[in-house]
Amino acid sequence: MKGVSGVFEIHIGEVGIRLYFGFFAVILLFFYISGQQQAMIAAALISCLLHEMGHIAAMCLFSQPPDKICFYAGGIKIIPKKYTIEKRSVSLVIYSAGCAVNFLLAAVSYYMGQQNFSQINFALGAFNLLPFSYFDGGRLISLYASQFARKTAAVIFGAVFAYAALTSGTAAALLLAFALFAEAVMSG
Repeated sequence: MKGVSGVFEIHIGEVGIRLYFGFFAVILLFFYISGQQQAMIAAALISCLLHEMGHIAAMCLFSQPPDKICFYAGGIKIIPKKYTIEKRSVSLVIYSAGCAVNFLLAAVSYYMGQQNFSQINFALGAFNLLPFSYFDGGRLISLYASQFARKTAAVIFGAVFAYAALTSGTAAALLLAFALFAEAVMSG
């Protein structure tokens, strides 16, 4: 265990788990501004963790275990031991596993009468399929399309998402801001 510059790090087996202060600050901020919606925020956090567990399960299935899992203000990032995966088909399964978990949870919770949990998981799965480079959708597109095609798709989806955000409220606008911020930061 060590804590350096707002980072707390532990190891579970050979996997390093980094917990950045910003991750908890963002969660606390959302709980603070959500008022009566705290159960929804908790459900969204659980859905995010299950999404990432889908990626980790797929990585382990293909003998590509994570080296580090970082919890930071922008979300959760999984860093594999081998930075590049040799087979495109393996990358396809790993990149789509998180969204598949969300869509499966959405379907099961819908049929169990848990509409809120279903909506959260469907929205999270769909949001992660946006073609921004930081999200699963951008990584999936990069497997089969050129950089220009990915950026064009990101602009088109960004415009559609911006329109939806402007017409539907604050939460969607915050998600759009996060997506654009993540794209700008991760694109370098």
